[in-house]
Amino acid sequence: CFGARERAEMEHILYFASDDAGEKHRWLHEWGRLWDRGAVRRLLVLINPVGGKKQARGIWDTVASKMFHQAGIEVEVVETTHQGHAIEIVSGADLSAVDGIVCVSGDGLVVEVVNGLQQRSDAHAMGAMPLGVIPAGTGNGLATSFLFKGGEKCDATSCVLAIIRGHVEKLDAARVEQGGEPRFYSVLSIGWGLASDTDVESDAMRWCGPVRFTIQGVFNIAKKRVYQGSLRLLSPPTQAESLSNPTREQVPSQADGSQWRTLEGNFSMVWALNVTHCAFDNMTAPYAELCDGCYDVLVVREEVPRSTIFGMFLEMEKGLSPNCPQKQQSQPPIRHSAGESLHASRDRRHPRQKPRR
Repeated sequence: CFGARERAEMEHILYFASDDAGEKHRWLHEWGRLWDRGAVRRLLVLINPVGGKKQARGIWDTVASKMFHQAGIEVEVVETTHQGHAIEIVSGADLSAVDGIVCVSGDGLVVEVVNGLQQRSDAHAMGAMPLGVIPAGTGNGLATSFLFKGGEKCDATSCVLAIIRGHVEKLDAARVEQGGEPRFYSVLSIGWGLASDTDVESDAMRWCGPVRFTIQGVFNIAKKRVYQGSLRLLSPPTQAESLSNPTREQVPSQADGSQWRTLEGNFSMVWALNVTHCAFDNMTAPYAELCDGCYDVLVVREEVPRSTIFGMFLEMEKGLSPNCPQKQQSQPPIRHSAGESLHASRDRRHPRQKPRR
């Protein structure tokens, strides 16, 4: 999505020499085979009309709806009316007749759909239900991450085209528990401290679009709240030995060579990323993979100065790993100085404050 080509819509009209219906169908069959559309024939489309700058309905009417019609895909369109509405729809709907669910929204509606699927009696089977997203929110981190993997620019046209072609990529999901009880499933990120504070507190400025994160973020960095806590990470086998030892606890290695580590103290931020981008203009975890069973975890301790935190977020906007001017490394960098970037396994997080989904 950085410097990727723009897609331009072009219309081509084919004229057949005869009225032979069989010839026309053969052409259509070969065209569909060329584009490898898979089995996408009918979709459930959920639109959040108030997300971001409230452009979702317009994006659907002017871009997505027309393209799906041209591709011969049937759609059932439902507009959400309140927070959690998508959970209610998906958890109780008969999805046997649809080939996938598409969200015209930001990241929040996708998270609701994932959690709605997990509340169904057939939740295990619904894990294979294809989900698509057409960016119409503020951050659009998921859509950006998906298209970044394919070298595409993050826009509505590219997303719709990817959905029409029917290519499916697996995506990890994390189960977040508090007090031993499951709270929700996350597919974007889980934050504690600066990142989640900025996300939650900037909600009142949705009218100004993505810049709300910058405004609130600068304010929160200047305030620099500090939280006391304990962070427990299961480091992958390739990195367990390379971690320095600022930990209270070092548990013997697991059977696969992975190792539990505990970080304690005062933190400005703990941010666990499932995908490369937390927003369209913020590549927070350039080494993250969609389906690798791991979170990329960014830890900022109390002693990190404000200037360093500012610089870290500026690097993210340029697509650079925090404190790392190059990104050619095959593994995420591991740092145990003031600022740390770790690689940790999923389903082990227990955030205590404002988890960002």
